[in-house]
Amino acid sequence: MLASHVASTFRHHIAVKMLVSPPPTTAKEARHLLENFRTIGNVELFRFEREKSGCAVYGQELLLLYNPSNGLSPFGSALLDSSGDMSKEVESQETVVSNQKRILDDLQNIVALPRYSYIEHDEKYMNGQIEIPFKHRLVKEGLQYDKRYTIPSSTIDSQFSRIIPVEDSNSGDTVLDSNSYGAIRSYIRHNFQKFHKFDSISIRTSPTSIGKWITPKIHTNPHRKINFSGFEM
Repeated sequence: MLASHVASTFRHHIAVKMLVSPPPTTAKEARHLLENFRTIGNVELFRFEREKSGCAVYGQELLLLYNPSNGLSPFGSALLDSSGDMSKEVESQETVVSNQKRILDDLQNIVALPRYSYIEHDEKYMNGQIEIPFKHRLVKEGLQYDKRYTIPSSTIDSQFSRIIPVEDSNSGDTVLDSNSYGAIRSYIRHNFQKFHKFDSISIRTSPTSIGKWITPKIHTNPHRKINFSGFEM
């Protein structure tokens, strides 16, 4: 019964785990991340794991749950915040599947996002007058990817920095496939004061896998602390 409920609830959902470097240090930075991930799709869960030492509110691991439908699943309804809209009609099956593919495609090449603490007082950026380049370098092991991709600057209308494969000047084909994006992210070193970088991005669309990811682990030891999320929508 439970398995069928999970399959029904998360039939088209997308769960995403990633490491955010550096993690947010304030609620405003966490909210800034959430607002930008909402530009990709309908977010039903946004949760940072607590930092294991207990010295900081936010750990590096972020868990996201996307619903490709504008309507809310029963799970999403329970987590809905004040900005949610329950009046939208649920789309057709074809539209939901199409939205799922678009979200997956959009998540594929993200690499970084300007930190709120870096841009909050930059009026020129906020007003769309300037762009912010994602300055970075590749470590020695990643130099094989040098000049095989570009990362366009962040703008107020498109804040995520994304990996864009370079096209071969002769054939017009890209010289990089999407399977390389994870490796490139891991080889990139950047300025922590200016950008959050996303690493170790894992995506699940299987209802069973999603159910396991979003269910808190219950420990039988009554003296052991459970690290609940530092920020949850």
